Amino acid sequence: MAASGFPRTFRPHTRRAPAPRQSPAGIPVETPMGKTLWQHRSARTKLARNVATPAPSDRPRAGPKRRSNQHMQGSMTIIDEIRRHDPNFTAEVIFDVGANLGETVEEFRAAFPQARIFAFEPAESSFAELSQRHGGDASTHLSQVALDIAPGRSAFSDAKKSKGNALISLGLAAKNAKLVTVATGDAFCKERGIDRIDLLKIDTEGYDLRVVMGFTEMLRSRAIGYLQVECTTTLDNHFHVHLERFIHALHPFGYRLFALTEPVRHCWATNQPLNGIWYANAVFVPEVPDAKLRKDGIN
Repeated sequence: MAASGFPRTFRPHTRRAPAPRQSPAGIPVETPMGKTLWQHRSARTKLARNVATPAPSDRPRAGPKRRSNQHMQGSMTIIDEIRRHDPNFTAEVIFDVGANLGETVEEFRAAFPQARIFAFEPAESSFAELSQRHGGDASTHLSQVALDIAPGRSAFSDAKKSKGNALISLGLAAKNAKLVTVATGDAFCKERGIDRIDLLKIDTEGYDLRVVMGFTEMLRSRAIGYLQVECTTTLDNHFHVHLERFIHALHPFGYRLFALTEPVRHCWATNQPLNGIWYANAVFVPEVPDAKLRKDGIN
């Protein structure tokens, strides 16, 4: 096991990977800083409904807004699961990474009126609407930055009519590309004096694991109460990070799977309803420190 706290064999999610290299934090990274980092927002446009063939794997198509997705209606949310497990739970600090237009910020505010909410959205057009909706809330702090595994600056495609804006290569010319600040979760918390996050929601469409690994210090101290990421549970989906990779990455930090929420049974690239889950939200929590388990694994 590496000194950083997780196996040396772990590699954050990527699509077209050159030889692995070490990040500044000593974390094996398959995608060098500056390569394409697609972080599509959770709410997609209706473009995918008219797609006859699948989009290229490294340029996923956009789709309808997920909050109005009929395949998710009636499913449990992270708030539902938390309240069912711990009715007395109260959140003082909430992080919404990939806040987009502020839909989940609104849900968190309704559920936890006293919480301080930190919302991250690097797209200028989306951030403008996010600010219009929640800028008047003194307890909601908006940051136009992208979170990743390492800090820096990166180009960001910012099409005003698109909800699929993404980080792109600095060397790749792109229409409407703008430079955005990239930070790690640990650095942000240290700068703001935040020593605990009660609820951390990450939705960066395929790069959630990279964002998670930017919170290694917070994870090592188990300073994150509930951690929600977007993942796939099928081997057919090569866009989202597979659930198993999150389980292996978070295990050394003492985090275990708590719930799977809001499953989607639909492939947007081909506009096809499915029987199996295409992707869902996975919620992780710190395991009890005195869990009495047999060392031979037979429990």
